Amino acid sequence: NAQEVIRPPGVSFNVDVGWFKGLALLPSMLGARKNPDGKTLKQVVSPQSYARWEALKAQYIGNDGGIEKWRPLFAAQELYKKAIKKSGLDNAKSVWPVITKAIETHHPSVTLTTVKITVTDPKPLIKEFSKTTLDDTACFDNTMTRIESNLDAMRVRANAWATGDIAALQSLPVANQYQACMDAVSEAGIGRKLGFGDAQRQTEAKWMAAAEAALNTNATTHAVLDLGSMTGANGYLAKLKAKGYTVLAPDE
Repeated sequence: NAQEVIRPPGVSFNVDVGWFKGLALLPSMLGARKNPDGKTLKQVVSPQSYARWEALKAQYIGNDGGIEKWRPLFAAQELYKKAIKKSGLDNAKSVWPVITKAIETHHPSVTLTTVKITVTDPKPLIKEFSKTTLDDTACFDNTMTRIESNLDAMRVRANAWATGDIAALQSLPVANQYQACMDAVSEAGIGRKLGFGDAQRQTEAKWMAAAEAALNTNATTHAVLDLGSMTGANGYLAKLKAKGYTVLAPDE
């Protein structure tokens, strides 16, 4: 019955160089994952953090010497991905094939709320990034903490989401390591040059504007958000409540 579907907010990057040039840039882009000056993880994180990393790496990644040269940000991402997979969880956006099929069947209008950053000459940026030291140790530590202490809670949340158990979802706090990881990139010189932080603020404003316009225009609107950005203290539902809207949970 929805007249409109609002897509999730986000920042997307478009490297406008063509397919063949993009393929040629791939080795240098992969090289930018590594620490500047050939340093290893052991050299850039604290001894306590590295001891935790060694234990988690042995458990979820195994013998991979190459990752020891990666920046903490990228090493943390790889560790998290492997831990999720090994724990029987899944990061796939399983809801979208269902929504896409419904859009094709019922033909509501579709509103995008992403902000696109287009890079026309990525070579200088990749070169600059490869030499830039990121403040990503908080990202590294927070990701390991989530893996060490939160995997069981994540499994409970996943089951609560799958069965529509609203009470369980509300009672389980959302541990979010992503903000520290996002900040590591957005606050770096290359992030500021690309306007990443400003783009994040723009996309939040864009989604709120789309939601309010839809509430004023449509009888029914369908929007999808991840639970963290939807239900947090500064989430979109809290922002809508602050504007005077009534928010009802599905079981209300």
